[in-house]
Amino acid sequence: RWAKEFEEEDEKVQLGDQHDLVLNIREYVKEHVAEKSLNVLQVAMHLGLSERQLYRKTAEAVGMSPSKLIQEIKLQHARELLISNRFDKLSQIAGAVGFDSTSHFSKLYLERFGKKPIDYFS
Repeated sequence: RWAKEFEEEDEKVQLGDQHDLVLNIREYVKEHVAEKSLNVLQVAMHLGLSERQLYRKTAEAVGMSPSKLIQEIKLQHARELLISNRFDKLSQIAGAVGFDSTSHFSKLYLERFGKKPIDYFS
């Protein structure tokens, strides 16, 4: 009985750690969302992890690589910006979330949300 309770507590601690990791990554990416050069190494260094540890921990926590998680956070932020109608041009939003290419941003956004970002302007 004690072993089972110990395992359940350990799982709860692990889930809490994973949640904290994702929140820390999200916070850091949002602070640096406009940086085109934001990469996995920078996030790992900020968290005090190696890139390999970060890959392992994000795969365990959310089932995706750190680069995909960074991209997801940027796309979620772009969605918030599009919904808020604070920008007049798609290129402004793409730049605000760290994309050089508006077409690349649009392609990723369409794949993720099933809607073209330009549709928010009409």
